[in-house]
Amino acid sequence: MARSHGSVRIGPTSIIILAVAICLAVMAMLAVATTQSVHASAQRQAQFTTDTYLNESVAQEFLAGVSEAGDISDAENALPTLIRNAQARGVSVETTMSGDTLTAVFTADSGRSLQVTLEFDSGDYRITEWMSSTVWEVDDSEKLWGGM
Repeated sequence: MARSHGSVRIGPTSIIILAVAICLAVMAMLAVATTQSVHASAQRQAQFTTDTYLNESVAQEFLAGVSEAGDISDAENALPTLIRNAQARGVSVETTMSGDTLTAVFTADSGRSLQVTLEFDSGDYRITEWMSSTVWEVDDSEKLWGGM
């Protein structure tokens, strides 16, 4: 009597393994793309935070200079030096005087700005506004998907 040899059926197993391998490859590509976009977002947030703290620091040094000046006329005379000191740290400053009110806007290169308004009264001043804001510009140069 002849003995029959059993055939090994690898068709269904191969198809399942192939499907799993394709799924894993797609998931790996999606993970890389997600990591790249999260990294870009984290870098933007880090720059935003750095500029916020830079504006705050420069504004506090500016106020220290105003405090040292004393009254409004001495503060007005000290403005050019205070503005130069801020610009040396990479922050542009725009100031306006209106009566007893001094407004200074500190702007970092990224567009993050801090507006500070002071009201002078009897040789002293009071901070009436301390507001951070950002000028948003659409940046189409960055792509979420850079390709593989």
